Amino acid sequence: MRKLLLLGLLAGGVAYAADDDARRCDLAGAEAYDPMRPAGVPFRYFHPLYADTAAMKVDVEACQRAFAAGKDPRYSFQAGNILRDFLQEKSLRRMTAAESPAAAGQLADKGMEQLALGAYRAAADAGYHPARAVLASMAALQPDSPATLFDDVLKDAPAAGHAGLAQWYERQMLLVPERRAQWQAQAKQHWQAALDAGNAAARLGLARILADEGDMAQARTLLQQADAQDLYALDALALFYFKTGETAAGEQILADVQQRADAGDADARVFADYWRGLRLLNGWGMAHDEAAAIAALQAAARGGHQQAQFTLMGMKQPW
Repeated sequence: MRKLLLLGLLAGGVAYAADDDARRCDLAGAEAYDPMRPAGVPFRYFHPLYADTAAMKVDVEACQRAFAAGKDPRYSFQAGNILRDFLQEKSLRRMTAAESPAAAGQLADKGMEQLALGAYRAAADAGYHPARAVLASMAALQPDSPATLFDDVLKDAPAAGHAGLAQWYERQMLLVPERRAQWQAQAKQHWQAALDAGNAAARLGLARILADEGDMAQARTLLQQADAQDLYALDALALFYFKTGETAAGEQILADVQQRADAGDADARVFADYWRGLRLLNGWGMAHDEAAAIAALQAAARGGHQQAQFTLMGMKQPW
């Protein structure tokens, strides 16, 4: 009897550990726009920066254990997300400081890049379509990469495939600007197809192109139709309002998100820091104050706001 009780306690401990790994992995690597993420699974819009590589590895290892325990490919996908985002932020810091990594640092980064690819491949091999889309998008960053990279994704996951192709055509707009009109038309077509197939992120891409074409009414309508709790969509809509001079509408969005931040929503706090910095920087409804703007943007960047990081990089300011 005592032996059975001990075995039961051990089994319970293992189950608890597996659940703890799964929760940790979700909070560290789950994506808001992952179409295969179950509705009840928690996620963060903005993932706070890690203190160091060791801290990041703790979360990656939790994802690896969760994947090994339950064979849910989402956990391997999320391990790839953590590694990818860590490497991207590290690269942005180096570019901001105009630093070149030492040979040892380059080797370590290459190792983490291979770990990310391996995590995505394991998820893709297990049938996780978002991982296949990420792998195609990563391959598409190589010079002279063809649009056919997304053919297989299109067959099995049209929403992800069309979004990947839209981004591929937008990249061509930068690489071959003399054919910008052609590329933009193709990107618009694929963003629309992705949206029709249920890709929530495609709404933002399509609205961006419509605004670029001068169709402000349709761009506004698209953004207004997004989920009212979606911080990415609210960010795009607020930016649209401030750029079109609809300051009162933009300020209302920020006030609503501030209430969420005051109630303890960590993602809303990062959003609020970013927007305080952006308004101070541009003088949108606030007096221009570059020093205060930088401080607010730095807080948002440390909170994981990638656009805040890009903005600071452009200003040659650390975070």
